[in-house]
Amino acid sequence: MSSPTREHVREHRARAGLSQADAARLVMLGDKSRWSEYERGLGTIDAARWTLFLLLTDQHPEFRVERRDITSGSDSSVIEEIRA
Repeated sequence: MSSPTREHVREHRARAGLSQADAARLVMLGDKSRWSEYERGLGTIDAARWTLFLLLTDQHPEFRVERRDITSGSDSSVIEEIRA
């Protein structure tokens, strides 16, 4: 997956209902203002961090994160491929 345009960054954050600071925290950006830079085109979010954001906000086009109780000993998948 390639890095998104600044418009895509803004659109997907808004769709997730997150502030820029919340989005930055979600993908573990140390500097909360960094997300604003992505949306203004002053920097480019790397593909791995963008993929993480899409997965955690349930916006990835191919995969979905499945929550599970790791204390139960279950070995169900954490990430499940969505088949069209």
